[in-house]
Amino acid sequence: EHLEIEDSLKEIISNGLDEHILTESKRDIKIYKNDNNNWCIRDYGRGIKSSNFKFDINNDKQDNHDIIGMYGYGLKDAIGNLYHWEIKFKIYTRSYIFTPIMRPKEDFPDEETLHTEIIKNTTYEINKGTEFIFDNLTLENITKAKEKFISFIRFGKI
Repeated sequence: EHLEIEDSLKEIISNGLDEHILTESKRDIKIYKNDNNNWCIRDYGRGIKSSNFKFDINNDKQDNHDIIGMYGYGLKDAIGNLYHWEIKFKIYTRSYIFTPIMRPKEDFPDEETLHTEIIKNTTYEINKGTEFIFDNLTLENITKAKEKFISFIRFGKI
């Protein structure tokens, strides 16, 4: 609860920057507004997989010293924090659409926890990478997140 919205966005951007390095992508991550006036964060990496939603060491990141994350805490914390702040979003990849939802725990039906609903992507065209599409972010949220990166400040991308 001590994290702000921009802290969560910073984690999502960091994951995109990691993917850019790991895949040696020629395309930079994009932070933009789409045709529906929704803020989006888009990378051109390998795309989030369902296995990225569990806590574990990412072997691809383990030996690379240019990478920011490795254990997967950032993604999970970001999702939980955005849900806490009532920021609505979906995560799109070529194969799947991931949506955070509250539902009862399997062994404790009276207790709800945050889960990720996974459905096959048959509607949104994305050939490579991951795209977060947010329903209710503001320019201020995006600007504060970008201010956490020297590359955005140094190259006037804020």
